[in-house]
Amino acid sequence: MLKNSILQEKNTYEIEKKHVIKALSKIDPQKPKGTLLFNAVARVSVSVSIDAVCIRRNKWKKNIEVFLTKRSLNDSAYPGIWHVPGSILRVGEEFSDVITRLSKDEFGGNLKILDFLGHLNNKREARGHILVITYLCKTSGKKGTWYSVNALPKNTLKLHKDRTIPQAVKLFKKQNKKTRVKNYLL
Repeated sequence: MLKNSILQEKNTYEIEKKHVIKALSKIDPQKPKGTLLFNAVARVSVSVSIDAVCIRRNKWKKNIEVFLTKRSLNDSAYPGIWHVPGSILRVGEEFSDVITRLSKDEFGGNLKILDFLGHLNNKREARGHILVITYLCKTSGKKGTWYSVNALPKNTLKLHKDRTIPQAVKLFKKQNKKTRVKNYLL
């Protein structure tokens, strides 16, 4: 009886896999997947995310700030959470395509890569396994909010608060130190 149940379960799984394969073959890889399909595929694959951390020195407040955007309350992952903007690399895209999309959709202004910050193989991300590639950038964006790195909103994504933003600040300070020395020598 148990053996029949296991065989039936295995058979059902194989039949369902065939249906999924057939359905996925009809998906246009050049079009956005939509949240439900993305979440389903992300559970069984590795996605690549490009994150853009924008840091600036506010000379009036004399502090260092980071540009954050707030996720919609309707988002399936991290609803209502402040975060460093990022987006998934779509099939056939270059990194520059993602930066262009981020510039328009998340920043609402120009976005320029300054330096590679790092990568994170995040196997426990809420939507699945995501390889996050992060760049230090600058922006003229208006869709988000600049926050002091020492006074982030309480509902800031933990990974960004604990790791991404501190790493970006460290690189930003290092670059500014070099720039000040270079400008002094000119």
